Amino acid sequence: MALSDKPTRAALRTSVQLELMDTAARWWSAAEINGWLDEWLNEVNQKYEVIWGSATFTNTGTATVTLATVAPGMLRLDAVYWDDKRLAFTTTDRLELIRRAWRDTITQKPRAIYQPTADTLAFWPAPVAGTGFDVVFEYPRDLTFAADTSTLELPAWAKFSAIQWGGHRAYLRRGPNFDGLRSARYKAIFERQLDQVGKTFRQFMPKRSTALRPATAYEAGILDPVGTRLYLE
Repeated sequence: MALSDKPTRAALRTSVQLELMDTAARWWSAAEINGWLDEWLNEVNQKYEVIWGSATFTNTGTATVTLATVAPGMLRLDAVYWDDKRLAFTTTDRLELIRRAWRDTITQKPRAIYQPTADTLAFWPAPVAGTGFDVVFEYPRDLTFAADTSTLELPAWAKFSAIQWGGHRAYLRRGPNFDGLRSARYKAIFERQLDQVGKTFRQFMPKRSTALRPATAYEAGILDPVGTRLYLE
């Protein structure tokens, strides 16, 4: 499919209204369907992480940062680069093994990151105050249609599942048109189409880099660049 095959929110909403036989928006308002289309975008992107984003943060010596401040639309954190070098993702337990006194002040550039809480990120060693360095964050991001003229960001082949998601949500809504069985049928078709989106993505799109996870060989190479395992007191 060509890029020109990507519909706008208005076109997708019209497709859902035609499926529901409610082009006059008598039973389901345009605002409702717009909300369901935003839900559909994230149902697809949360499962397959098709669309990614990046954010740059200038660090002048801050030891911890709040992820929501850096990138409010972040679904999960994948990679962090300090001064163009990728940092390892680790845990406090692993830092205890690498260096017992890891909490001490070390005048080095950060080599690893860990999360003290779900919404904060800490650098190790803690950066020295002074000249700022650009820290780049890469992550799968939250998706939304900003306006009716906004074009679909997902690959064009994902657009067909929007109709089934709209039907599922429309008949699930409490009211005179509630129909649990019909909603379940739409949901089952949507899930089959969602599987097809994933198969197409895996077959035709380039393979993504491995997500950062503790104790992988990639991260071990960052923490121990010469290949030795040092357990420092």
